[in-house]
Amino acid sequence: MFTSVKAFEGQQYSTLKRQCLQSGLLFEDPRFPATDDSLFYLGNRIGRVVWKRPRVSG
Repeated sequence: MFTSVKAFEGQQYSTLKRQCLQSGLLFEDPRFPATDDSLFYLGNRIGRVVWKRPRVSG
């Protein structure tokens, strides 16, 4: 696809996609979990955060 694209920490898109499709699970990045700690440096000061995932429509 793009020859200048470098894999982040050895992650390969095609491999991750295949694994997600085979398992029926959505990808969850272990380096950026859906938690307040991923968004706030000194703690959440705005209240409840709702994490949403885009869906592919049929």
